[in-house]
Amino acid sequence: MYSMQKSIFILFYLCLFVFSLTAQAEVVISLPEINGTVGEVKTIALNISDVTGYDISSYQFRVYYDPAIIAITGYDTDGTLTKQAGGMLAVNLNPTAGDYIIVAYAGINPLVGSGALLFLDVELKNPGTSPLTWSDVGFWNLAANEVPVDTDNGAVHVSHAGEHTTQYTPGWNLVGLPLSVTDPHYKTLYPAAIDETLWKYNGGYVNETELEEGRGYWLRFPGSGNVVITGQTIGTITLTLATGWNLIAGISYNVQLTEIDDPNGIIIPGTLWGFDGTYNQSETLEPGYGYWLRASGPGPITVEKEGAGGGASTEGAVIAQAGTAFDDMQLLGSLSVEDALGNMQRLYFVDDMGEGKNRLQYSMPPLPPSGGFDARFSNDYYIGTDHESIIRVQIQSYPLTVLLEDVEGEYILEAMRGEEILETYSVYAGSSVELMSESIEYFRLLNKERLIAENLPDDYGLSQNYPNPFNPSTIIGYALPQDAFVRLEVFNMLGQQVAVLVDGEQQAGYHSVVFDGSQLASGVYLYRLAADDFINMKRFVLLK
Repeated sequence: MYSMQKSIFILFYLCLFVFSLTAQAEVVISLPEINGTVGEVKTIALNISDVTGYDISSYQFRVYYDPAIIAITGYDTDGTLTKQAGGMLAVNLNPTAGDYIIVAYAGINPLVGSGALLFLDVELKNPGTSPLTWSDVGFWNLAANEVPVDTDNGAVHVSHAGEHTTQYTPGWNLVGLPLSVTDPHYKTLYPAAIDETLWKYNGGYVNETELEEGRGYWLRFPGSGNVVITGQTIGTITLTLATGWNLIAGISYNVQLTEIDDPNGIIIPGTLWGFDGTYNQSETLEPGYGYWLRASGPGPITVEKEGAGGGASTEGAVIAQAGTAFDDMQLLGSLSVEDALGNMQRLYFVDDMGEGKNRLQYSMPPLPPSGGFDARFSNDYYIGTDHESIIRVQIQSYPLTVLLEDVEGEYILEAMRGEEILETYSVYAGSSVELMSESIEYFRLLNKERLIAENLPDDYGLSQNYPNPFNPSTIIGYALPQDAFVRLEVFNMLGQQVAVLVDGEQQAGYHSVVFDGSQLASGVYLYRLAADDFINMKRFVLLK
C-alpha cells in the first residue's frame, strides 16, 4: 500500500515538473519597426519577454543596421532589466566594420520580469529603410547553461518630412494619401468634406472613415478649395491588384505609368483614369489623388520614384505600357456629351471594336457614385460603332449638350427613359442639340443612312391603303429597292385623274403618303404607282 502511494506521489510531482517546463514560454528578444523623417533622433528599445524563472545572469549579442540610413549615437540603461539586476554592461557602438553594435552583460543576480535590456539613440540620416537584425546571440543562466532564445528583427523606415497641398472641386473627387500621416481619418485630412461620403472600391463601393496608403477613394465636397497635409514622404509602395478595376493612389512623387514595376505584365495599357468632374485618361499618378487602373489578372505592382528611397528592385521587371489610342482601328468620328456645369466626356466611333485584352484598353471605370457626371457607351467603353449606339448618361445639371464631329450623313438622336422616347432630333456633323428632359437615362443614336441601307426592300411594292374604307383620309405605303422616279396618282372609276400624290425622285426605302378625299364624293377609286419599269394599281373606298 505504501509503495503504491509513493508511486502516485512521484508521478504527481513529475507531472507538475513537466507542466512547469512546458508552461514557461521560450524567451524572445525583439527589435521594433519604426518610422521617422530625416534629421530626427529616435529612441528604440531592445526588448525581452518575461524571463522570470530562467535565472538569466549574462548575455551577449550584436545588432546590425545600415549606416547609410541611420547612425546609432548613444545608449541608456535607465528603466531596463539590465540595470535592475546590477551587473556589468559593455556596449561598443563603433566597431571596425561600422554596421553593427556589440553588447555584453554579466552579473550575479538573475534578470526578472519583461521589458527593455537597453535603449539606443538612433539618428535618422537619409531616406530609405535600415533593417535591425540580431546576430551572435547568447544567453546564459547562473549555472552557466545556455538558455534558448528566439529573435524578432525590426527596421527603421526613414523619409523626408513632407507637406502637400491637394486641390478639390465641388462634388465628387478621387483622393488618396500623398504622405504617411498619423491620423488618416477623412475629416481630419479634409475638414470640409461632406459627412459619410468616403467610399473605397472592393468589387463595389464600401463606406469608410480612414484612408490607407496606396488606395484611392471617392470623397464629396460642397465647394472648391484645398487642404495642406503634413506627414512623412512615401517613396515606394507595393500594391496587390485584383482582376478587373482597382481604385489606387500613388506615392509622394509624380510617377509615370511607364515607371510602374509590373513583373507579371497584368496592367492593361490605357486604363489609368483620373476624375476632375468627369473621367479622364492619365499617364501619371500624382500625389494626393486617386486613380482607376485595370488589371488582366491578380498580382503585385510597385510604385516607386527612383532616388526617393525604398528598395524595390526593377531587375527582370516588366514595365507597364501606356498604350496608344485607336491602334489598328479606323476612327470614324466622335460625339461629346456636356452638362450645364461644363463637365464633358468625348466618345469615339470606330469601324471595329477589337477583341480580348486589346479591346479592354478602351474600357471605362465603374460609374461614379450618384451625382457624379458620366457618359459612355452602354457596354462601358468609350468607343463604339456608329450604326446604332446606346449612350448611357448620369447627369445632374441640365441642359445636356450633344455634339457630333467628323461624321458623315444624318443621324437620329432619341433621348430615352426606359422604353419611353422623351425627345427626338436629326443631327449632322458639326451640329449640336440641347436635351432638356431632366430624367434622361440614356440616348440612342442611329445612323440614318446605314439604318435605311440595312432595311431596304428586296422588290418594288404597293401596299393596300389603311384604313379602307376611309373617311376622309387614308395612308398609302410603297417600297423602293433603289432610288427611282416615282409617280403616285389617284383615279375615279371613269379613269379620270383626281389627284397626284407623288411626282419626283425618291430614295430607296419604305415610303408612305396621306391621301385626303374630303373634296371627293363617296365611291370606289383607284391609286396607281409607277416607279421605273414597275407599275401597280389598287382600289380603295371613300365612304362618307
